[in-house]
Amino acid sequence: MKKYFLPLLLGLTLASTASAGTVTIPNTFTSGQPAIASQVNENFDAVKFAIDSNSSNLAVLKDGNNSTIGSFVGVVFGNSANARFIGLSSTNYLFSVFPSGEVYVENKPIYFSSTDCTGQGYVSSDDGIGGGPSQRVFSNPLGLYYVPAGNVVSTTFRKSVSNTLGICSQVSQSAPMYQVMPNDPVITGMSSGTFTGPITIGHQ
Repeated sequence: MKKYFLPLLLGLTLASTASAGTVTIPNTFTSGQPAIASQVNENFDAVKFAIDSNSSNLAVLKDGNNSTIGSFVGVVFGNSANARFIGLSSTNYLFSVFPSGEVYVENKPIYFSSTDCTGQGYVSSDDGIGGGPSQRVFSNPLGLYYVPAGNVVSTTFRKSVSNTLGICSQVSQSAPMYQVMPNDPVITGMSSGTFTGPITIGHQ
């Protein structure tokens, strides 16, 4: 059983009122209560359905040039330094972005089955927004990556990792992982992982 904590779930509740009209969230959690992954996914499904059904009324994320970068889904609250917006691309890929400072899609370590950070990449099954990273977009100094829709977790022996600073180092361990692919704008709806700030919430 995976555990997810209330800051994320509060962000989803905010999204239900800010971006898609009336939404019924199927699962409610109390402060400090671990959440079961399947229940978190049900909440995401409810929000996504409402977004798909109310596209004309969406709140959107806009960059510093007033260009829309995606639909506004919610806010992940950590502290003032790492709070970030959750967005949904035009092709329904989730991403998170820091609203100010260095404005970029959230940076994640990318693992490899090679020893030199080349070839097939992977992301940890815990590195996601809510119930895992499937159909998500992540950044890394090596580039922008995405986990394809429907991708399933599998235990993978990883031999190297490109960390959030782009430093490649060797590792030697098996872990639950999702395959990642280099960004394809046609699939993800995102041509870049960096934006002109600040990111603001607006309307279509």
